[in-house]
Amino acid sequence: MLPPNPVEQNIYEMDLATRNLNRIESLPENLYEAINELDRDEVVQEALGPHIYSRFRLAKIKEWEHYSSRVYEWEIEEYLAKF
Repeated sequence: MLPPNPVEQNIYEMDLATRNLNRIESLPENLYEAINELDRDEVVQEALGPHIYSRFRLAKIKEWEHYSSRVYEWEIEEYLAKF
């Protein structure tokens, strides 16, 4: 696979349409998305081996479930009065 063409602009200042036009992909936005990417990455899975990979994945799923089942102070401050 060839690397993409270089981009000389600050990609964090680009809107989504411009990033898509330049074929700039985003990293996973949360742990759940990262786990899904890990599931597609055969190189990492092979490097870890089946035992370590499955244990690591299970630990990350539990971490995500723990995190996503809570309401955080920022959410309370941001949304409680609005809705």
